[in-house]
Amino acid sequence: MSDSCCEPRPLVSIVIPCFNQGRYLRESVKSAQRQSHRPIEIIVVDDGSTLSEDLRLFENWPHPGVRLHRQENRGLSGARNAGAAVSQGDFLVFLDADDRLRPQFIERTLALMQSDERLGWVGCGVHNFGAMNRDFLRPIDPQELLFANPYVATCLLRRTAYEQADGFKHLGAGYEDWDFWLTLRELGWRDAMVQEVLFEYRRHFRSSMLDDAKEENDRLCAMIVRRHRALYENNLESMLGALIRHHQSPPDFIGQFLDDTVFHWQRKAVVMAANSAKTLIPRRPEVRPSCQTRKRPLAGAKAKADTPVVSVVITNYNQSRYLRESITSVKEQSYKQLDLIVVDDGSTLAMDRSLFDNWPFPDIRLHRQTNQGVSTARNRGAARAQGDFLLFLDADDRLRPEFIERTLDLIQTDDHLGWVGTGVRFFGAMNRDCLHDIDPLELLFANPYTVSCLMRKAAYEQAGGFKALQAGLEDWDFWLTLRELGWRDAMVPEILFEYRKHFSASRTDHANEEADALASLLVNTHRALYENNLEAMLGAIMRYHQDRNGRIMRLLDDTVFSWQRKAIIETILVAKKLVPKSLKHSLRRKLGGAP
Repeated sequence: MSDSCCEPRPLVSIVIPCFNQGRYLRESVKSAQRQSHRPIEIIVVDDGSTLSEDLRLFENWPHPGVRLHRQENRGLSGARNAGAAVSQGDFLVFLDADDRLRPQFIERTLALMQSDERLGWVGCGVHNFGAMNRDFLRPIDPQELLFANPYVATCLLRRTAYEQADGFKHLGAGYEDWDFWLTLRELGWRDAMVQEVLFEYRRHFRSSMLDDAKEENDRLCAMIVRRHRALYENNLESMLGALIRHHQSPPDFIGQFLDDTVFHWQRKAVVMAANSAKTLIPRRPEVRPSCQTRKRPLAGAKAKADTPVVSVVITNYNQSRYLRESITSVKEQSYKQLDLIVVDDGSTLAMDRSLFDNWPFPDIRLHRQTNQGVSTARNRGAARAQGDFLLFLDADDRLRPEFIERTLDLIQTDDHLGWVGTGVRFFGAMNRDCLHDIDPLELLFANPYTVSCLMRKAAYEQAGGFKALQAGLEDWDFWLTLRELGWRDAMVPEILFEYRKHFSASRTDHANEEADALASLLVNTHRALYENNLEAMLGAIMRYHQDRNGRIMRLLDDTVFSWQRKAIIETILVAKKLVPKSLKHSLRRKLGGAP
């Protein structure tokens, strides 16, 4: 028999702090007593409970095998440290009085802990119960701890690591755990996660600690970064790389983390810590914190008459079977000062040619041309438009009756508005609505607009119309050009446009294949815009982690925008070439050797 078989199993001390939660304590103690690992010691710390039922419980202590330590109220950190001070184990587990361990918690976490003496703490997956019933289990990115606390307090902890960190500090509002793990990371200790759900976290219908955390979040996150400034400074480059990598993560990783209500109070912590760290980014005088890169008098942007003419350009290529719906949606507009033009871009189908040879709409101007692509078709229609405002509509899409009225009302409120979009209803192969607030910087990462926006003709002409790009990125390029010219954009928060989704979208497939080259082309074409907004872009990536509705993560995962997903990522990767030289090497390494 080997000597290792005769070695005594290490003692694990389980410390259970309790303040006015005696009604749950029996469950917590019982879960500790049922651990498959032996030996253990269980210590309950009464942190000055005031409820009569708690006082009766502790005065008539019913657990003879469980040590009880009573003290005046010192807060959660003080209770944990007091329990650790009277414990004897080589390893520690801190368990809140309302939570529970599953029977193999210590056995599984200890096996992993003992595999590497550099591990300071080991966590596991979490089952949330009570006001919520769901599991939380995923891999941990090493850099994630700098943006948020992915661990609950109930991890297996090496005593030497605990003592080296000098215990928990009293920070308030539940940030003691995060501060403690960051301290261990600074001291060189590593962490790991057992990929099993072994801990049960009770969710209350109202958690005062979480509410306090949200209220005090700004101050606490700034304090976290200040307390661990050297750690943030030394990891700034890898943090930026981690942010970029997270945009490529599958939806059950970062996206789930951001949307998870279990961690709703931490979401802002992610952002505030990152925003605080953003002040560590090297400053460049020419970098501006706003996407309004140039302000100049805008030609033709004067206030118009109360009833300006709006020209609607419908482009068609082999989609005449839908064209009547599109035309009808324009004719049913509540706003009547319209100029309607249909451009046939060299359709080849017999039914299309028959329709245009026998044009049944005498009040609608028809322009026919050889096939030259959607950008040219739009430009040809715009060249014949008589209105002060333009609206481009694909032949298979539809407007809701108040589209022009609502967008025109908004665009006329500000002479600097170049285009106005609306929420979108997808129909056909998909049936769903898309309506969200637009972050001013979102346009640098993706195209949040369909082509069917109301735009000023002056803005269109200043931009020189649409460029003939492949794979449907003409719209995005056009909006970026308008942004460069100083035009602003806005969104009417109503679903006023209907976008037909087809079961087979060749343009979407093509865009997926060409995304690398096209995203690189976009960034290089609009390089000054990206350079002048680099720092703001980094801040935007950080802010997007705060989005309560998970807007950006949904955009990355949304099949509606599947063709844009890679373009978004590649744009960020290309934009990283604009990072100061001091960051390039590390970012390249962190991003897996991307050039």
